[in-house]
Amino acid sequence: MWVDKYRPKTIYDVALEDDIKTKLINQLNNKSINHSIFVGKPGTGKTSLALVIRDTLIKDDSDVLFMNASGDRGIDTIRDVVIDFIKTPPFKSNIKLVIMDEADNLTSDAWKTLRNPIENPEINVNLSSRFIFTANYEQGIPDFIKSRCDLYKFYGMPKEKAYDKAFSILQNEMVEYEEKDVYSLVNDKYPDLRAIINSLESNTIDNKFSYNYTESVESIVKSLFNQFIDAIIHDKDYDKASTIIYQIRNSIGSNVVNYIELTRYFMDNVDLPIAMIPIMNHYFNQFNMVIDPRLHFIAMLGDMMLVYKRIGG
Repeated sequence: MWVDKYRPKTIYDVALEDDIKTKLINQLNNKSINHSIFVGKPGTGKTSLALVIRDTLIKDDSDVLFMNASGDRGIDTIRDVVIDFIKTPPFKSNIKLVIMDEADNLTSDAWKTLRNPIENPEINVNLSSRFIFTANYEQGIPDFIKSRCDLYKFYGMPKEKAYDKAFSILQNEMVEYEEKDVYSLVNDKYPDLRAIINSLESNTIDNKFSYNYTESVESIVKSLFNQFIDAIIHDKDYDKASTIIYQIRNSIGSNVVNYIELTRYFMDNVDLPIAMIPIMNHYFNQFNMVIDPRLHFIAMLGDMMLVYKRIGG
């Protein structure tokens, strides 16, 4: 897969601000790394950097534990796998490394189980195990963990470099392309470099790349959401708002949608009435615990409308 073929191989290949890169290089030169948290949108290089650090420091597979916290997220996993791993010293490496990908999905109890062992030399033997947490959202990491780690925020490579990367990959693969198609793809997927590279590969057929932009489900929902807010705040038209909720539900259909990222986008970028913010925050914190995130998202919109109608409209 191209996304693996063109993954950064050294820290010098990772898109980082100069001062951050210098700090990490100094640690790696000392054959170590501080406990670290990498925060940023999907595809901005968090996991790639964690893997570069692994490949730089770890000399034997028994000295590294990689876990996807979106699947292994509970207290039993932390107690039976992670704690057990850090109880033994490194085999061949200078340190052991625990990489917890998508750590903002860990449960509250799981985080509490980690709190003491990270800095307890009787459990984390000789404090030789170091933790790297990656997360899409900083608020998903408890303060007591952040206080024990270096925090790095990822914004992805500049768009101009993303264009250059896309052109370079196609040229290296000897693929024919039209520049307008490459620009269209990068503009659509930026800053998610992983999605850009995956799309380059999936849209290359018979050694020719082509890409036609189609509006994403997320873009449609964002537009409808703005209409939903306008219907409630400006028009006081709750029937219209209810109709838009149904339109959003139908637009989503059976498509895979990142509801956490979508909700965070609304909270950060839409001018919302104060009464709606606690409702959104409540639902936001429960997306990883519900069976059907789509219905949870639709219920959130309904509650937002009802609360505003009751106290604001």
